[in-house]
Amino acid sequence: MKVERFEVLAKGMGFVEAPLFDAAAGVLVADETAGGVWRVDGDAPSVVVRHRRGISGTAIHRDGWILVSGRNLAARRAAPDDSPTVVLIEQDERRIAFGDMVVDHLGRVLVGALGYRPEGPVVPADPPPGQLLCLELDGSVTVVNDDILLPNGIGVSPDGRTLYHVDSVRNHIVVHEISEGGAIGPARPFADIKRGTGDGLAVAADGSVWVATLHAGAILVLAPDGTERGHLEVERTVTSLCFSGDHLQDLVVTSVDGHGGDGRVLRARGLGPGVPVPRAAVQI
Repeated sequence: MKVERFEVLAKGMGFVEAPLFDAAAGVLVADETAGGVWRVDGDAPSVVVRHRRGISGTAIHRDGWILVSGRNLAARRAAPDDSPTVVLIEQDERRIAFGDMVVDHLGRVLVGALGYRPEGPVVPADPPPGQLLCLELDGSVTVVNDDILLPNGIGVSPDGRTLYHVDSVRNHIVVHEISEGGAIGPARPFADIKRGTGDGLAVAADGSVWVATLHAGAILVLAPDGTERGHLEVERTVTSLCFSGDHLQDLVVTSVDGHGGDGRVLRARGLGPGVPVPRAAVQI
């Protein structure tokens, strides 16, 4: 798979992650090194939330809050200056940081909790496992999966009945079935990632699963049954992706250079449509 040209929406940023499109908010990304959440589809990046460094997951609440991961899962009001923080899930000895997140069709927030802090490509000999958590509508927390070594990209199928989740240490994707009433079943294998390391994930309207493959300079595209359709070459280190624009026809990719700097947000037209990501409806 090949794109003739990626349009550069933003460049010269830090380690950019967690792209998110919302019809009202535009294209948002997190800058892990500089901190904050930024809108990048204007003339120049503009700060939406001034927040700590290390944000690797974002979502928007139906009441306008911006949800951010990092040392905890928190909600902030969009503001160019500092704004109050509401902590939704606290850090503890098992959950030392929080990563990628997605909102399901019920408005719940699914987020990965890390059991250790990754230091580059080096993996501990016996890494403590992380978790996949569900922040329920009433603010309670359910453990969906406690056997995931490094939780990363998360996505939901077009019908809302399948949840996809990347484990970057095992370098594979697992799936969970979601019942009509919202119960989330156990993990089962979906696909191995054979090139690069799995990072962010997005789902297209045809049910295909798109995975940013760190260190491979490409995006892996999988059919709904987990078979490989091909790779979309990017020629930069890709960290995550989302669909954006009218009818979600465009693909937005966050990327960095080989040293984790010169963060750029790229856009390729006409690769969608993607699956709309709902706004969260959890209690704040």
